[in-house]
Amino acid sequence: MNRKEGRIPIAKNTDSEGKKTVRVLDGEGSRIGVTYPRRAAGLVKKGRAYYVNDFIIRLSMSDAMLPDSIQKSEVMKMDNRTIIDNTRNETEAQVLKLYFEPRTWSFNKDCEHNVGGRSFMMGPDGVLAESYMLGDWGYNWTEIVSKTLLLPKNTDCSFTFWLNGGENDRNDEVCRFEVVFNNDYEQRLTYNLNRNYIPPVKKLNGWELYEIPFRTQDNEYTQLRFAAQKAYMTVMSAKEAAAYEGMTGARTRLRERDRSVIILCLTTVSRPINGMALRICNRRIKIRVPKTAQSISTYMRTGKTMIRQMRGHIWRTLMSMSLLLQWSRCLIS
Repeated sequence: MNRKEGRIPIAKNTDSEGKKTVRVLDGEGSRIGVTYPRRAAGLVKKGRAYYVNDFIIRLSMSDAMLPDSIQKSEVMKMDNRTIIDNTRNETEAQVLKLYFEPRTWSFNKDCEHNVGGRSFMMGPDGVLAESYMLGDWGYNWTEIVSKTLLLPKNTDCSFTFWLNGGENDRNDEVCRFEVVFNNDYEQRLTYNLNRNYIPPVKKLNGWELYEIPFRTQDNEYTQLRFAAQKAYMTVMSAKEAAAYEGMTGARTRLRERDRSVIILCLTTVSRPINGMALRICNRRIKIRVPKTAQSISTYMRTGKTMIRQMRGHIWRTLMSMSLLLQWSRCLIS
């Protein structure tokens, strides 16, 4: 095939940068920039350049006679929106950023017991935003799904959203994010968002900001999903993490499992105190003033036993209070 005829080569552009760009050379063969295949084909069609191979074009002699500054400006004129900066690191990975948009999501019709709804609420940054609340404390399996996305193959992606809730005090909840390629649910990617399995990028006013990475591999059709069971979870639209730098909200509210630990400690403290008080009251009611020597010895034995029991209860109470203080310090810090 004569490449000077302006026809696009049939061969696949397999060696271009990130398989998305075409390298541009000046008349002497020096690199001056890169651009996308469609723009490169336009230059070739107009006779301004010709193909060196499937992924490199070279400016024609008439353009090569121009000064270097004009040559470079011509390359930049191809498309200011798509040209890649020549000074940028060529090996830097290009990440396709995706964001949660509640209006493009809906409940999964394959789930019979979906619970939840879409509504506006105050976001962690103090701005009113739309969100999805799904799930409950029961066994209702709930899913919301995105529209099917057409993403480029072999591309690194990042999905950003705010999350609130998703945990209970029984440690048996479901709170996950899933990526399904080509409607093949068995080969899905699953991300557990509860129990700090995946640390969030930022925490703000009780909300957690996540940027979930995934790669499309040799797939084009992609669907995103959230699933919840046995706990409420709320997903809200978010910006990238840099937009929230420097934000320090009010004291973060205690999560469900932290509250359950405090309740457990208080319960542990209260039981020996109540038991000790009841025993003392009972002893005071039942004890009578001894009148004989045998009664006196019995009274002394009873007193020693009561003192030992009180000592054990006091010791357990102090240990429980110490544990409660340690947990309080950890939560405050």
